[in-house]
Amino acid sequence: MSRIQGADRYATAAAIGSELGGGSSWWGGDEPAAIPVNGGDVSLAYAMMVGPLAYRLEVPVLLTARRSLPAATAEFLRTEDIEHVVIVGGTGSVADSVEAALVSAGVDDIDRVAGDSAAGTSVELAELAMGRCAADLRPVSEDTVALVHSDALPDGVAAAPVLAATFADGDVVPMLLVNDTLPTPTLTEMVTSNTPPTRMVRYEFQTALVRFLPKARDLVGTAAGHQGAEPITGSPAYSRIRRT
Repeated sequence: MSRIQGADRYATAAAIGSELGGGSSWWGGDEPAAIPVNGGDVSLAYAMMVGPLAYRLEVPVLLTARRSLPAATAEFLRTEDIEHVVIVGGTGSVADSVEAALVSAGVDDIDRVAGDSAAGTSVELAELAMGRCAADLRPVSEDTVALVHSDALPDGVAAAPVLAATFADGDVVPMLLVNDTLPTPTLTEMVTSNTPPTRMVRYEFQTALVRFLPKARDLVGTAAGHQGAEPITGSPAYSRIRRT
């Protein structure tokens, strides 16, 4: 058994990213990339929803505060020579001031995937996965989405590697966020999409999910479910470890 940890959640996310060794890129590019998301002072939902894509691409998920870039995150960007970042979430979760700090940390290209809410952002990611990102993520399910409650972090943590790797015969299954009712952006996507899903999966946290993971008997990544941030950022590293 081994442990990956830092002084706080930001440093732990950076340490997990270091395990990946850098070099992985976002779709359509070849520059070393990372995905900064809000680390919890607004919401961890953004980190949860990008889990399946980050897992498949093996791009590290880094945590940031809303208005400032933590020192551990900035150090990772410089050490790993990250040239491209994709912020997930609007300025309400990662402010413009963080973009300026990313540039100071040596990042050349900054993109942002955002909707008008967390649910809307999950729709934007799903559209990328099923559209422009599909060639790099392939194969991507054309008829299945997973509905995960925006407050159910353990559910999303457990589901992300499965949705990225093995649930739908190896197809990536996009994760859409829901609340106690179906948010308008999610409903609109499901009704008007060029490839509307015909199959929906609602994930609830179960240890049994590991049955879908290759080598599950030999490898089980663990972290305290109530903390949320640490296991969420581990998804890309689980992918790299699974292949070794």
